[in-house]
Amino acid sequence: MENEFDSELLSRLKVKGVDSNFIEHLLSSLFNTFPDHIYIKDRNSRFLLINESLTKVFNLNSPDEAVGKSDYDFFTEEHAGITYREEQEIMDCGRGMTNYVEKETWEDGSISWVASTKVPFRDEEGKVIGIFGISRDITARRQAEIDKNNRARELDCFIKISQIAKSKEVSFEGHIKEIASLIPEFLSHAQIASVRIVVGNKSFKSRDFHETENKRLFPVRDGSSKVGVLEVFLERKDKEIENTTEQVLNLIADRLNEIIQKRWIEKDLRKWEHILKDAEDHMDLYP
Repeated sequence: MENEFDSELLSRLKVKGVDSNFIEHLLSSLFNTFPDHIYIKDRNSRFLLINESLTKVFNLNSPDEAVGKSDYDFFTEEHAGITYREEQEIMDCGRGMTNYVEKETWEDGSISWVASTKVPFRDEEGKVIGIFGISRDITARRQAEIDKNNRARELDCFIKISQIAKSKEVSFEGHIKEIASLIPEFLSHAQIASVRIVVGNKSFKSRDFHETENKRLFPVRDGSSKVGVLEVFLERKDKEIENTTEQVLNLIADRLNEIIQKRWIEKDLRKWEHILKDAEDHMDLYP
């Protein structure tokens, strides 16, 4: 990426011809009235103009503070690199990108989403000399969509586990192993790395199991008695489980208890069947 800032282009933007005062007033009104983020960049993707809305997002005192800066000054290097290559391609081919969703990752680790439009900015002769862009913050809408999809995955996970619990084609151990692997697969949005289900002196691990420093325990209880535990290992040390996801994991722990209780009931029934069979055999010995 070139470091030179196009100060000549900035000067040309301020020269508006005969109706310079009117044009400047018009541009200023548009820039500072729109709630959308509006900006113009030079050929090296450095900011020439930004509106008040974007000034607030960048946490600057005035739009002039952005002049000469680039996305590398505000976003993570990864995100800034993506936008830089994207904008260079737009200027090279002369074709813009309209109303596409862009994920922004900031230096402080936060994430936002915008609907962006970027088009080539041309001079009087039609030569591409920069980028004109407008973006609208859609973080709330996008997060609502993500949350909806996550809730759907959690529901699918619980339904799948319920179906496994009813199946008679798989052994008890097979049921527990399958459930352990389903949880990180369906709840990957919660950054669950691995799962281990402990029942008595046996443990059942998810596929590609590995322990992490961040572990959450969900007791599997039959009333006040603890019959097992669902151990959830999270990828990130500082990651917390959302309330809705935690509720689902507690429901899964309840369903595990039902499976365990069913297993014990079946074992007791088989035990009594053998006792009754032995009793009947002994009764046959006496006429």
